[in-house]
Amino acid sequence: MRPYVPALLTAGLLATAPGALAQITITAANNLPDAGQSFTYNTAAYAAPPPGGNDVAFNFSGLVAAGATTIDWIDPADYSEPSMFPTAQMAMAHGGDTVFYAVTAEGLERVGERNTLTVLGNDLDLKIVHTNNMLELDLPLTSPGSWTDQVEGTVDSDGSMGSRSGFIQGNVDAYGYIDLPGGITSAVLRVYTRIDEVVQIAINGNPANVAHKRHQYDYYVPWLKMPVLTSYMDSMTYIFTLTESGIRFMTEAPVGVQEDAAEAAGFLVVPNPASDRIELVQKGAPVPARVQVIDAAGKVVLTRDLLAVAGQRPGLDVQMLAAGVYTVRLQEASGLTRAQRLTIAR
Repeated sequence: MRPYVPALLTAGLLATAPGALAQITITAANNLPDAGQSFTYNTAAYAAPPPGGNDVAFNFSGLVAAGATTIDWIDPADYSEPSMFPTAQMAMAHGGDTVFYAVTAEGLERVGERNTLTVLGNDLDLKIVHTNNMLELDLPLTSPGSWTDQVEGTVDSDGSMGSRSGFIQGNVDAYGYIDLPGGITSAVLRVYTRIDEVVQIAINGNPANVAHKRHQYDYYVPWLKMPVLTSYMDSMTYIFTLTESGIRFMTEAPVGVQEDAAEAAGFLVVPNPASDRIELVQKGAPVPARVQVIDAAGKVVLTRDLLAVAGQRPGLDVQMLAAGVYTVRLQEASGLTRAQRLTIAR
């Protein structure tokens, strides 16, 4: 927990001025996993993150998987030593490490972890208890939004006690749309977090201070309870520096992704990408609406009024549009306005 006053938040998936891409709000209910869920990611070599900003189009469609990894979320009661972290509500198991979390009114807080750290050829079994829960993700969160918190904890390194101290900072540094291999396209919110800390442990019986720094970019979409892509660089320094970095991303949409995307935005554009014709699928019963197609420069290039006909999908002829990225804006008779991204490819 931290003494922090959150920024003023907007709610929901927003359609802004013509040409502007959508920004979203991530929440505990929509974007945090549940115990028992597993998420499989493809892995790729690290590349410097693209610049942030507003209305950014992140194109990761050319990523090539070099491997795969799975993140499992478990009930802390299923862990071998659940009494170590009595306030934990769920735990993330990944790569041999287990991190324990609690979901509070402030967001996702890390309460402890069980890690293996290799230093100078020594494999150290670390049991870390946070004396001040570390706020890993402030929730709800949208743009603009930022937070900071202290890292404070005790470290049991194979029976030798030490400490952990430092800080975590996070902020929304971009929003827009993301394209991934496998045809995933969605509105996205990018969250940057930085951890800068010192872990005091014993190495070969001698006290040592290990400096740990982590820079991470998480790309959150409205319909998924984990980031759809994560880029990270992690370094440990004791005498010399060891660095681990990479990208993990989803290429196969989870079951129901198209339906979930429609749920978040209120309607769906199919097919997407398209070449000559698109159809609009509204969430729930169709209602009369005006649809506009807006190019990357913010110019309205196509407008049509749609009638509400049960069982029918209103269509638009887009064969006259040049290849590129567009925003499809749907304004209902009530004044409610929603947006989805459209790619024209030929």
